[in-house]
Amino acid sequence: MNPVLVELFARPVGWLSLGGVLFMIGLSVWLALYARRRMVQDERDERERGGPEPY
Repeated sequence: MNPVLVELFARPVGWLSLGGVLFMIGLSVWLALYARRRMVQDERDERERGGPEPY
C-alpha cells in the first residue's frame, strides 16, 4: 500500500488530519451558506421597509 495512504488511514495522526480537513471544509461551507442566507434576508427586509436602514 502507498505510504501516504498508510499514514492517513492506519495511524491516529492521519485520522486527526482528515478530521481537521473535514471540519475546516464544513465550516467554510456553513459560513458561505449562512452569509448568503443573511444577505438575502437583509435585502428582503430592506425592500419591505422601503429603503436602506439609517445608521
